[in-house]
Amino acid sequence: MNIGAVHESLNLAAVWDLPVVFCCQRNGWGEHTRYEETTRTARLAERVAAYGMAAVTVDGLSVGALWDAFGDAVGRARGGGGPAFVEAIAPRLDGHAFGAGTDEMDPEELAAARAAEPVAAFRAELEAAGVGVAADEIEASAAAAVDDALAAALAAPAPSADALLTDVRHG
Repeated sequence: MNIGAVHESLNLAAVWDLPVVFCCQRNGWGEHTRYEETTRTARLAERVAAYGMAAVTVDGLSVGALWDAFGDAVGRARGGGGPAFVEAIAPRLDGHAFGAGTDEMDPEELAAARAAEPVAAFRAELEAAGVGVAADEIEASAAAAVDDALAAALAAPAPSADALLTDVRHG
């Protein structure tokens, strides 16, 4: 969020009134530095609102809060209301990049974050509500859809070189 290209994208989306939803999982870190050490505002949504777009901060560990926030944001974009930004507060569970270590993170904070991981918590809520079987079916269906999509992508022919600039805006 402190990189110029992000702000250029946010600004242009607002200026052009694009139907796009931006999401930032604010995990308390900017690569290997704590958020508070590099950013003065308490919420990124405050910064984004300055571009003239709808921006909200939600509990990124709450499936219900995420559902509501993204429902509003997607509805806004699809309804011609322009771009929206959702800041989801959720702790980092691993290093900055795939395979990166967590040396800069406090081990106790990391353990607590992993213990609060939302997928397992939501799954437990579903089971407590008696819809665990439906969750099993949804997971199996999603896994099959991913497998099918991967197989289709791997079987598809590579695009031709002249497709490189298709749908790219020039000048």
